[in-house]
Amino acid sequence: MEPNMHDPTTDRLRRDGFTLVELLVVIGIIAVLISILLPALNKARQQAQIAACLSNLRQVGNALTMYTIDNKGWLPYPTTSQQAQGIPCWYDAIPPYINAKGDPNRTGVAQTRSFSRALQDPVWDSFPEKANGAAQGFIKETNRTYKMNTHLRLGSTGKSARISMVRRGSDFVFMGDATAYDQIPLDSDPAGGNCLQNTRFSMQISEPDDSADAWVYLRHKNTANICFIDGHAANCNFKLTPKGSAPNGTGGLPFSGSAAPLSASINSNCRMWYSEYVSATSGNPVWPMPDIYKNGTGQGLEDLKLSRNPNMPVIWSQPPLLSKR
Repeated sequence: MEPNMHDPTTDRLRRDGFTLVELLVVIGIIAVLISILLPALNKARQQAQIAACLSNLRQVGNALTMYTIDNKGWLPYPTTSQQAQGIPCWYDAIPPYINAKGDPNRTGVAQTRSFSRALQDPVWDSFPEKANGAAQGFIKETNRTYKMNTHLRLGSTGKSARISMVRRGSDFVFMGDATAYDQIPLDSDPAGGNCLQNTRFSMQISEPDDSADAWVYLRHKNTANICFIDGHAANCNFKLTPKGSAPNGTGGLPFSGSAAPLSASINSNCRMWYSEYVSATSGNPVWPMPDIYKNGTGQGLEDLKLSRNPNMPVIWSQPPLLSKR
């Protein structure tokens, strides 16, 4: 072929390629599609996690019903300390009813416990683990993403409440989403390397005593899943306090470290539900004095000059339910 002769094959091959502009347009379209789809995918993932969490809590609710039937209406104890002899903590009482198995290789307090996923929010699977020999690991295993309502006990007697003592069981909190590693990271304590609120078995919404109990944690898009005394579970969405505020609406939401209460606070973007009580005179959310209705005096809301907070429709404590019986 002569040098200047036109070659149609060469033209066809050249026309079959993509120009730089065309490639950039395609990449731009893909980027736009990803930006549109990702929020939808994240929303679907969050909804799936809420559904899985609710499924777990429904299992817990069914187990609670069976436990109370087998134990003449008595509830398990909210925590591992102060309970009377023979009354199990909920974390030991519930597993047999959901076929949870323990690990015989563990030692110490962890030896008889079952770390079932049904007793945890699905986020628990994402927690790291740091084993301590054959004993309980102190990050994943010791974190309890679900915690029992601390008020389901009879004051300082060490006895749990009886289900017949609970009025409005469909509104009374038994257990639900609570503070754990996904909200408060490990503190710097070299001995325990953890945070007390993460490892607590119980929670509450109405006490300022952060060293004794954890708080509810709104880990599901500012909502929390709650299992109630009657056994049903629901995704609860109530009015939120200002960012970084405690349940009485004031700033500074403290938490406890493993050695002593820390002066730090939970992330300033954290949202909480309001306390279940308001002052009967001012109408403002308040911290009740928990010892008044835990020490067996039998005082009710009127004696405490309190009334229920319309922004907290579920029940956490119920004076004089927790009075001496």
